[in-house]
Amino acid sequence: MLTDPFTLEDIYAARETIKGVAFRTPIYSSSIFRRTGFPVYLKLECFQPTRSFKLRGATNKIKNCPSGKMIVTASSGNHGFAVSYVCMLLGRRATVCVPETANPDKVRAIAECGAELVKVGRNYEDAYQQALRICQTNDGIMVHPYEDPLVMAGQGTVGLEIFEDRPDVNTVVVPIGGGGLICGTALAVKNLKKSVRVIGVQSENAPSMAEAFRHGAPITTIPSATLADGMIVKCASEVTLMIVRQYVDEIVLVSDSDLEHALLGLLKEDHILVEPSGAASLAAILSGRLRKAQEETVAVVSGGNISIDYLSKLLGKSL
Repeated sequence: MLTDPFTLEDIYAARETIKGVAFRTPIYSSSIFRRTGFPVYLKLECFQPTRSFKLRGATNKIKNCPSGKMIVTASSGNHGFAVSYVCMLLGRRATVCVPETANPDKVRAIAECGAELVKVGRNYEDAYQQALRICQTNDGIMVHPYEDPLVMAGQGTVGLEIFEDRPDVNTVVVPIGGGGLICGTALAVKNLKKSVRVIGVQSENAPSMAEAFRHGAPITTIPSATLADGMIVKCASEVTLMIVRQYVDEIVLVSDSDLEHALLGLLKEDHILVEPSGAASLAAILSGRLRKAQEETVAVVSGGNISIDYLSKLLGKSL
């Protein structure tokens, strides 16, 4: 049997490490459950200081890095924002590589935290290759957005909080991009309560982890255009797939229209604003894509860094 790259004890250690930077976010009893027939609770990671769960993993990794080293990362937005924010608080140098197509609001947030911003290429892979070159040239430390035990352990603190706040939870629904969030959350929850079902959600236009889960091995996919920019990963990593196959029960896919429906529903009914990727768990529930409803469900709302231009267009269409 393969050994997990991090443990429940590592997640508990991460919780102590991230205190004072990342918040313990609320679990909110959503009015959306009236449309589902079972209670749905929202784990609101959009209420982090950087408005996404990425702050947890970035904090745990960077606080464990040797002082004086340059911190380097690549990101489509939220992870880069988290890294730059942590480095600003800790007084560390940070370089963040982003694709030229990255969400301009997220890019602006990265720059405002004082990180050196490098725009390169059309996708995350281009940005990542540039980040590797900068690391090698400057003897820096790469903070990978998901394929890192310290990052995944940091994200796993979401699972600790879910179990502690809702110990009767039956199902936890988690968005998947690269897989760091679901790996950490699922490992924590399943080690604390084995009977909990963990369900992952990906965009049907970027189904890298769903395909890898189905085939039992990483599969290179060609993502289509999607509103869920935080979920665009061409190929699942072997490390995250190993953890997902051990601790995740099912992966479902949602459409862009599902994401918009959930985003608008959450805004209108609960007055909570999230980005499309952040609404993925709720989209899976509202669209009926879960195989069976459980008595108590927690949906992780992973981020709230929505583009203002996109939001204004969406509201214009819906009004």
